[in-house]
Amino acid sequence: MISLKHLAVLTLSIGACESTHIMGKSDHLTATASGIETSAGGGFTVKKLSVVAPAQPRVLFTSAQLTIYREHDGQPGFTSPPDQLVSQHQASSPLPSTHLTISAITTSTQANGIGNTFELIVVDENGDNHTFSGTI
Repeated sequence: MISLKHLAVLTLSIGACESTHIMGKSDHLTATASGIETSAGGGFTVKKLSVVAPAQPRVLFTSAQLTIYREHDGQPGFTSPPDQLVSQHQASSPLPSTHLTISAITTSTQANGIGNTFELIVVDENGDNHTFSGTI
């Protein structure tokens, strides 16, 4: 079971010329997607997702997981089933850090189709989850 310390529901609507988008923001972190492009087969590709802690309060992170899925239960966050997984992307740091990066993200796969929803879970050095979810 995931302990939701922070839940923010966002709508990620990416215009054709927009290449950077904040996917989550709280007092403890900002998660920014950059290098966003439309995929030929539908959906989007993202060159990197950066999770950065502000100077104060100083929070160190150990891992991040981004899940792209198709929403089926109407509830924030990924629950399998009924939600259908499209792709998962992860980053971790051997030592707690103020910055994590997830690279080469796609919101569609040939096998699973196009995702319409995301969930980002960032784990800090205390084991607390910082969770963001929204539509793509």
